[in-house]
Parts: sequence; structure tokens; C-alpha cells
Amino acid sequence: MGEDIRESSVPFDLNRYPLEEEIKELTTYCLHDVRMTYKVFEEVYYKYEAQLGLIEYFNLDDSLFNKTEAQLSTYILGARKSNYNRNDIKDFQIVDSINKTIPDKLDKSWYISIAKYRLESFIPEDSFTLFDYFNGI
Repeated sequence: MGEDIRESSVPFDLNRYPLEEEIKELTTYCLHDVRMTYKVFEEVYYKYEAQLGLIEYFNLDDSLFNKTEAQLSTYILGARKSNYNRNDIKDFQIVDSINKTIPDKLDKSWYISIAKYRLESFIPEDSFTLFDYFNGI
């Protein structure tokens, strides 16, 4: 993402209350860390939304949200590891039961708009949110 990585010179295991200058440095460090975490979140939120979409579409238990994309796909497709050596390094077959149409182009902005809609539906309109804070920076 091209962002700088900032470290704090203040140790996190101080045996005393931090000095005023140390508090300022820790505050700068923590705010930078939160901003960068938010940027990463913005970049990968579509993956979160896709995962949630699959869980909702196939009416799966919410506990499956912690699975990787591959694990969730395996679960949905009912795939099982064979108990014998298949020796099929290049011998792949398309599963016949899949008859879903796939759009030519998946647009990340669609996932983001759905995510914002869902988030805004849970937050009262008059409340100041984390999104408001970062949008103002």
C-alpha cells in the first residue's frame, strides 16, 4: 500500500507512568496504527462482504465466518479429501452440480456499497461514527 511503518521509541513495558512527551509519541503511534488498520480494512472489506454473502446465500451457520475462502468453498461444495493417492496433478474435473452464472466482471464498489448500507442500517443517523472520523482526515 506504500504507507510508512512507524515504530514507537517508548517501550510498552514501562514500570512507571509515561512522561508527557512519551504520551504524545504513543498517541501519534496509536493514531497512525488505527489509520493504517482502517486503510487495510477498506482494501479488503469486499472479501468480508463476499464471505458474508456466501454464508447468507447458502443459509450457513455464522460460525463458518472464521473459515478461509478455500475452507468455506470446500464446505459449500461438500468436497472431501480422497483416502487414496489420485496422482492427478493436472487432471481436474469441473463439478457437474455447479450451474451458477458468474458475472463477467465483479465490481468491488458494489460490495462496498452493500457493506456501507448494512453498516448504516445498524447505526443511528445522528451518531458520529468511525467512518465519519476517518472521512474527515
